[in-house]
Amino acid sequence: AAEMPADYHLEALKAQGTAALTYALHQAAAQRALPEELRDPALKGADFSADPGNRKGYMTEATARDFYGDRFDHSWNKITQAARTASRCVILWEGEPIAAAYHAISAGDTTERAENIWNGPLPYLVEADSSWDILAPGYKSTLSVSDGELKELLTSLGATLLPDAATWLEIEDRSPAGYVTAIRAGDLTLHGNQLRNLLGLRSAAFELERTHTGYTFYVRGYGHGAGLSQTGADYLARQGKTFDEILRHYYTGVTLAEIETESSPD
Repeated sequence: AAEMPADYHLEALKAQGTAALTYALHQAAAQRALPEELRDPALKGADFSADPGNRKGYMTEATARDFYGDRFDHSWNKITQAARTASRCVILWEGEPIAAAYHAISAGDTTERAENIWNGPLPYLVEADSSWDILAPGYKSTLSVSDGELKELLTSLGATLLPDAATWLEIEDRSPAGYVTAIRAGDLTLHGNQLRNLLGLRSAAFELERTHTGYTFYVRGYGHGAGLSQTGADYLARQGKTFDEILRHYYTGVTLAEIETESSPD
């Protein structure tokens, strides 16, 4: 409920739920494997944090009643139906839960490889066709930033800028999936996601245009681009794909397993 609209196809909701649960199990295992001195003290011994009151991580029924309003009964029943399936499934690579990353909309060709976003490769987070994402509402977005705003933000990172604002930004490299992996900002080289976070862009798949007073960013997609595309999952579900087929499409070479539950005591 906190991650995907309830009007998405039921099979897409099942896929999202399975991915979210798998990611939580992966994060929990990673947290527990850390030495005590390396664990985040803000977690106070927990595996990860959530803020259900603000619909971050999950949604309580009370929050959902406010969020869905008149559509609560239909939406909650559909999400609960999906969750019953998702709560029994886990996505595995070599027997362990994967880092089941997901995002809203891909850049419109393929999804992104893990090593183009994070510290290294993951065998199941590689390119997967998601060309149908170009049909998604909100696939394209535009943001204009004035020279004054940009100067303040870039200098806060420690960038040295020449007087001519037209020299401040230059895309140096992008991945095959279309995401900017290196952009020169003054005398600094940033990853596209660093600039994305700095400016509030919807993704790092963008083109630049110099204007008289600043820069305009033409952005494709929404999110980091790796793993499951949520709008892509909805599209595949509406083409007749089941949730497990969707998951195997976006996470290469994985297996799905049923979660074993302890039997009730006599």
